[in-house]
Amino acid sequence: MVEKTQAAMLTETLLAENESLSRCVAQLQQTLFESNEFSSHLVTSAPTIICGITPEGLTLSVNGAITTVTGYTPGEVIGKNWWDLFYPGNERRQVDKLLEDFEKGSGSVTNYDMVLTTKDGSRRTVSWNSVNRFDAEGNLLQIIGIGADITDRRLAEEKLRSEQQLLRRLLNTQERDRQTVSHEIHDGFLQYVITAKMTLEALAYQMAKSGHDVPEGCDQVKELLGKAIGEGRRMIGDLRPMIIDEKGIVEAIHYLVAEETGDERIDITFHHEVQFDRLDPMLEAATFRIAQEALTNVRRHGKSPQAEIRLTQADGHMLLEISDVGIGFDVNQVPSHHFGLRGIVERARLFGGTATIDSTPGKGTRITARLPIVIRPE
Repeated sequence: MVEKTQAAMLTETLLAENESLSRCVAQLQQTLFESNEFSSHLVTSAPTIICGITPEGLTLSVNGAITTVTGYTPGEVIGKNWWDLFYPGNERRQVDKLLEDFEKGSGSVTNYDMVLTTKDGSRRTVSWNSVNRFDAEGNLLQIIGIGADITDRRLAEEKLRSEQQLLRRLLNTQERDRQTVSHEIHDGFLQYVITAKMTLEALAYQMAKSGHDVPEGCDQVKELLGKAIGEGRRMIGDLRPMIIDEKGIVEAIHYLVAEETGDERIDITFHHEVQFDRLDPMLEAATFRIAQEALTNVRRHGKSPQAEIRLTQADGHMLLEISDVGIGFDVNQVPSHHFGLRGIVERARLFGGTATIDSTPGKGTRITARLPIVIRPE
């Protein structure tokens, strides 16, 4: 009787466990169904192309995004040769190169860009990520690709590059014009004024030596001529100091420091530790303009009694830092019509570098430009 009771209890326990197991299986089946349904919906509605093709090009599957990118419906693509459909004629060469690279791979995710031909004959650039399946012998079995249409992005990037190249040419033209005017002032106007002042001084000296009275106002004329010479030299410095072309960026910054120190009595220290001698002329001009604008900002707005310039290099880049201990400002509150600081950032960007402006009210300002080093051609 006891044994029968234990058997009954064991039976009930097994039945309960079986029922629980059945419920778990049912839940797993439902979860799997929902997961597959969700995955299927995700693939179908994805904004990127998702496809599966054989190495020979037979299209096994593709989602609806193919229509948005190429104009073909999935029904027009599945079962067709993917390579022949989207890469006809000479474009097939990029396919052959791609398959060759795949055969050398190990099945990991591969990233590449390819230009395909759409249904209407236009060309679109698609960035692909693919997982390549191989058999035990290392033969390519299937390509599962996820592709995003980057044509518009590429066009925007190309437009931006073209605009940057145009702006660099304009800056180069501007610098050449500045150089020309600077030389004309130095070799023409300034030489005439210097000669006139020397001639006047010589005449006054001869008249005084011979006992004649020096005409009234002669000293005033000499003073005005001296001011004209100083103004001419200032104009040359503002346009393009000749020392940039003659000695390079390090000596040009030394010149800039001397000019700012002499005129405004700002205590400026310049530290430099670089291995290069001369840089590309456009890069030298850009670096000089950044330093010039930064010091102008110190003089006009920073109200700082001292400033420091550091020029160093590392990892193929040079680092130009200009810092002061002035009144500082809120970087986010700079009016949009103040182009000086913005010009620093844009100049650095045009030459493949970056520029940052760090400032806090009452704590000074630091401007840092990082530019790739381009050595001046022989």
